[in-house]
Amino acid sequence: MRSVTTKRSVGGLVAFVIGLGATMVLVVGALVVGGGGPAPFVTAVPVGGGSAVAGGSAEAGGSDQPPPAGDTAINFVEKDFAIAMDKSTIKAGSITFNVKNNGSSPHNIGVTKETDASKGGGITGPVIKNSETIDAGKTTSITVDLQSGAYNIVCTVPGHVQLGMITKLTVQ
Repeated sequence: MRSVTTKRSVGGLVAFVIGLGATMVLVVGALVVGGGGPAPFVTAVPVGGGSAVAGGSAEAGGSDQPPPAGDTAINFVEKDFAIAMDKSTIKAGSITFNVKNNGSSPHNIGVTKETDASKGGGITGPVIKNSETIDAGKTTSITVDLQSGAYNIVCTVPGHVQLGMITKLTVQ
């Protein structure tokens, strides 16, 4: 006959294994985000060796491609988990970032030097400027003064850079 302690230990192990299995299913489901379909939209310049693939549809409404902006502005569309922008090169000076969140998760937009963020390492240096975090379907704008150089445009919500919300901007 088994002892009471053994019965509890086996029951606890079974509960742990079932909980672990359910957690793994949820994590895999969250990582898949939308199945094996095409990427949500083309990023201006993929960072970290990824490929840019066109296609998909807007989950929170609106176009996945930002409309063209003027000479001193960039239009961005964020989606789970990518950033599209209407241009990847702009003249130095005061630049307005117009951002629309077409994803289902809250997002924001931030600017770092090229060496201060990577897909593999996340944000490792200071964020030059950051917008407010916006909910699905919402928009925001920030203006930032940038000198000539290479920058990363990122979503600073924790973990979003590692999920692909990073792209390059060249300021001339």
